[in-house]
Parts: sequence; C-alpha cells; structure tokens
Amino acid sequence: MKERMREGGAESMIMSPDEYDEFLKRDVDQMNTLIRGLGIQKQ
Repeated sequence: MKERMREGGAESMIMSPDEYDEFLKRDVDQMNTLIRGLGIQKQ
C-alpha cells in the first residue's frame, strides 16, 4: 500500500496527535480560503 501511494505522489508523515490536529486545522483553513476566493457557494 505504501508503495502504491508513493507511486501516486503521496508521502507519509509521522506526527504526534497534536501535530496532526494542527496539520488538519491548517489544511482546512487553506481550503476555506481557496473556496471563498473562488466564490464557491455552499450547497
């Protein structure tokens, strides 16, 4: 499975639960900014 993900360009990251929580918060914030910037409406 790891090899298939690497072939697709994905990289695994080892994180503590707190680091993962912060990673997800940053990712959601970035996506929200992108979505608002593109003017995409909620459905």
